Amino acid sequence: MKNRNWLCYSLDLIGLAALTGAGLSLIGALWLSASAAEALLLSTFSYCLMGAVGAFLAARMWEISQVLQKAPEVTSNEPLKLPNNVETLPQREPLQRAA
Repeated sequence: MKNRNWLCYSLDLIGLAALTGAGLSLIGALWLSASAAEALLLSTFSYCLMGAVGAFLAARMWEISQVLQKAPEVTSNEPLKLPNNVETLPQREPLQRAA
């Protein structure tokens, strides 16, 4: 999007850092499988992934709210016209029946 501000950039960087942390903790959990550190790394993975998704969602919601706030209002004094483009469908002719 154009005209992004510092809040969106900072939330994106936080999300990127959390996503990197989630990837590194998942790689560490796979590397140290069957050890005591695996549970800690898997919980770190889930927290980092939730933080990344939350940061990315917050940045997108902020951008959407800014677009909605800056959108011009549409005002019109004309009444709403209903479309007059309804076509009549051909009707089925009655068939002659055999005696």
